Amino acid sequence: MGWVVVIVGIVLLYLRMQKLDERITQLEGKTTPNINIAPTEIKSQPTSRLEVQPSGLELFWNWFKADWPLKVGAFLILLGFVWLVSYAFLNNWIGPVGRITLGLIAGLAILVGGERRLSISRTQGTVLVFLGGAVTLITIASAQFVYQMFPAFVALGMSFVVMVLMAVISIRYNDQPLIIAALVAGALGPIITGGEGGSIVALYSYLLVVTVGSLWVVRFKGWRFLVILSMVMISLYSIDFFSPMSRYVLERYTPLEIIQLKFFAVTFGNIFYLASVLAIVRARSADRVDQATAVLVGLFALGWINGIAVEHLRGLLSLSVSLAFMAASYAVFKITKLKAPVYAYAGTAIMLLVAATAYEFEGPVLAIAFALEAAILPIIATRFLNKQIGMSLLFYFILPIIFSLESFNAYAWTNGIWHDDFFTLLAVTFGMLGAGAYFVQNSENTGKIQLAPKALLILGGAYALATTWLTIHALDISSGLSSMLTLGIFTGVGLTAYLKGELDSQKVLERFGLGVIIFVIARLLLVEIWDMVLAWRIITFFVIGTALMATVLLRKRK
Repeated sequence: MGWVVVIVGIVLLYLRMQKLDERITQLEGKTTPNINIAPTEIKSQPTSRLEVQPSGLELFWNWFKADWPLKVGAFLILLGFVWLVSYAFLNNWIGPVGRITLGLIAGLAILVGGERRLSISRTQGTVLVFLGGAVTLITIASAQFVYQMFPAFVALGMSFVVMVLMAVISIRYNDQPLIIAALVAGALGPIITGGEGGSIVALYSYLLVVTVGSLWVVRFKGWRFLVILSMVMISLYSIDFFSPMSRYVLERYTPLEIIQLKFFAVTFGNIFYLASVLAIVRARSADRVDQATAVLVGLFALGWINGIAVEHLRGLLSLSVSLAFMAASYAVFKITKLKAPVYAYAGTAIMLLVAATAYEFEGPVLAIAFALEAAILPIIATRFLNKQIGMSLLFYFILPIIFSLESFNAYAWTNGIWHDDFFTLLAVTFGMLGAGAYFVQNSENTGKIQLAPKALLILGGAYALATTWLTIHALDISSGLSSMLTLGIFTGVGLTAYLKGELDSQKVLERFGLGVIIFVIARLLLVEIWDMVLAWRIITFFVIGTALMATVLLRKRK
């Protein structure tokens, strides 16, 4: 039992040295003379804005040189203690129970000492609390994996107590790094105690308690980053269930356990969703953490839907969650008038809507569904939120455009026009023209037309011309007649757009019309001059040439 005497001696020595330090501080305060200096006017001198920050080595040296004998002595005693314990272990002076007990006492003592030190030095106290918590958790893990000393739930309870102690200290001293360490300690609890492979109810009930505690800290201290960290914690334990390959993982579980897993998935999803919305509403502000939280909650829900939901219900579930995020976007905007979280929630809702659409459709039908959504969503957002948010949703047309590109080269065009690819291009064309016309008309009422609606109209016009070309050439008529009809239509559209853009000083429309006319002329001189039958070539050149000349003559007469 000699090591007990050594430990007691070390503790008494530490307490004695601490009292001496306090006594010296008091004596220095009493002997400091009070000198009253009359206030004088000091003209401020310009100072340099570049302040050299001390390096880490300089900070350590400044810390070390203050009471350096105390620190060196403590270090030497620590080394001696480590060698004493190692020697005792090698000679089996201390059994398994003694070793674990010694580790727990040492860890808790360091943790408590760090809590005391926080009131004097924030950095030193934080490091000591970190160290004490780590020593305690490592001791608990050793008790489980080396000696199998405690039941899993007892070890988990001990690690939970360590997490609570660290969390209480962080709240008391308003220390954010400590609360992060506390949450990490709580997340590691099932791993270091061997409980991560237990039942679904036991594991996720523990994680639910940790999550609720973290959200209480968010409510009490306003540390909203804890929502993201809690979500990451749950996701790491659930990553096996987030992919379509999870069906092989689920085969290891009974139907009752799968139902329990779905219950916890819904519970965690709702908790994080409400925590994200309420945090913004209560604070009446939103930073990047809040926006990232909104997006991550959507991804969290989508991961569960993609992994454990029945295949024929995935689209419906994704649509339901998307509607919930749309409702959150509307509610947050009406209450706070903040645009940043609206973009985050609306973007997440669109992401889930895209997933729901992709679950339900495929091929050309998927492009048609995307086109309808892209045309309707901006108008709805304009009606219920504002025009700027609605106009930003016009970028949704990127999806139908991407999924409709293959319809231009589809083999079905060789067999006529009544096929899925024709209706796909028709839906995308009318969607872009309709949405573009709606926003252009609204912009004209305010006196300024935005670039996005103009670009959408131009792109819709290009789609319309390309669809017209494919449609006419797919009809059962001669190639010469089809080329003459399409080039004539292209010429009429190009001249109309060019003249209207020139008269109304709309450069975008004018350049679009000019581009169409250049395409027609290039097609005539490079392709049709060689491919067309002579009779159709003569008619086509006469018609298009007359149209070009007549346009110039009529414009000059006006």
